[in-house]
Amino acid sequence: MSVLLPAYFLPQNCHYDGQGGMDPACTYSKLFDTINQYQDLSYTVIVNPAEKVSTPTDDWQGVVAYLRYLAQDGPTVRVIGYADSDWGKMPMDSFNKDIQAYADWANIVQDSNANPIDIHLDGIFVDDVPGDDGTNTDSQSIYQNYTSSIRDIMQLDDDSIYIMLNPGGYLPPPYYTMAQQIVTYEQFYSNLNASGSIFDADANAQRACDDDTCPPQQQTFIAHTFNGTDEDLDKLVNDIAVRGEANIFVTNWSTGPDGKGNAYPSFPTIWDRFVTAVSKAETNLQQSSDSKIKRRAINFTA
Repeated sequence: MSVLLPAYFLPQNCHYDGQGGMDPACTYSKLFDTINQYQDLSYTVIVNPAEKVSTPTDDWQGVVAYLRYLAQDGPTVRVIGYADSDWGKMPMDSFNKDIQAYADWANIVQDSNANPIDIHLDGIFVDDVPGDDGTNTDSQSIYQNYTSSIRDIMQLDDDSIYIMLNPGGYLPPPYYTMAQQIVTYEQFYSNLNASGSIFDADANAQRACDDDTCPPQQQTFIAHTFNGTDEDLDKLVNDIAVRGEANIFVTNWSTGPDGKGNAYPSFPTIWDRFVTAVSKAETNLQQSSDSKIKRRAINFTA
């Protein structure tokens, strides 16, 4: 299970020298320190520049280039670009323009100081995907077009590209053939057992998904407004790991009661606790006598 980071806050002081040196004042140093400390974990980082441009700022170049450097002989680090789909209403030409801008990052091999860099992206995080109970064939067609376009523009095959769709909830099986990952939960920590949640057994019994058609390995979990204890965090992360999900992010930042605030303004203050919990969960799985990880329904308590 990978540590997920929605990198939605601007980097500052992130000068990379092209030879393994990064300015310690970089605002993403906490991520770099984590990767260096937990080499046994994998990481998925969603970069979200304010503007989708073919030449990102020097600071964004520094962040991505240094992540590439850390991954050379270390853990798996995926870097994917944020693209809004506006609930399926984003015009295809506008969507393609954003994807092309990200694809062009692969052509940048030197920074503004002529230092060698590699800032190619591994795929795209498609946000604002509408929910679908399985009957919205129009939406399915739209997202088939979006994801096909990502593959064509980035010129990456299914073995190397990483596309993540974010409805923040349930999507039926056809979407699992379009993307490598579906964010099946992006909600308040307190809503884990809410009616209609991906963890609602009654709702799931009425859905077309099962572990074969909607594999947990293709699912990503995001919870915000976490207000539990260390033990609660350990249990939450371990339950998600046992379920078999691929990526997880938990933050104590909140969207506010109306759900319109920013839950990703910076690293959460529980970042270190969260990463430690992921490491413990991975260790527990490796040491488990059931190394194949039996899939199971989970009764969350929050």
